[in-house]
Amino acid sequence: MNIAVIGAGHMGGWFARELAKEGNNVALFDIDPQKAAGIPGAQALPSPDALQPFAPDLLLNAVSIRRTIEAFDACAPYLPDHCVLVDVASVKGELPKYYQKGKFRYASMHPMFGPTFANVNQLKEENTILIAESDPNVKQFFREFFARRELNIFEFSFKAHDQMTAYSLSLPFASTLV
Repeated sequence: MNIAVIGAGHMGGWFARELAKEGNNVALFDIDPQKAAGIPGAQALPSPDALQPFAPDLLLNAVSIRRTIEAFDACAPYLPDHCVLVDVASVKGELPKYYQKGKFRYASMHPMFGPTFANVNQLKEENTILIAESDPNVKQFFREFFARRELNIFEFSFKAHDQMTAYSLSLPFASTLV
């Protein structure tokens, strides 16, 4: 499978490495070309237009939450019609509306282990969330991907995910006030 990853930061780099280890053809674009070039097993792309000849089946977007939709928009003109958009944003916000208006199928997830806070070589018992409205085939692909790493896998709707995220982010703040 051809998988393009946007964003070579901690999460994007981790996905690029892991997906390449499993035999996928992985390309990586980052606005910092040195980050993209430093990921073993991934072909560094110089610009979003390089996605066109690569023809990804999946475009995994691992940029910051604020730039997720902007990054999809920058890449969309260069994607084949069959490509599935995938985000790993911790807050989904406007993404459901964006996906519903677009021409691409999509999948959404929230890996909750964050490569900066967990031992990415031993993720057993870390957590990830798959969004229920995601493309069923891509959701199954990532369910199996995460299961091989022995993660706890949960499934929530976009709405339930963001409600849970808001609650979990506000709880420490409320506890501090008490």
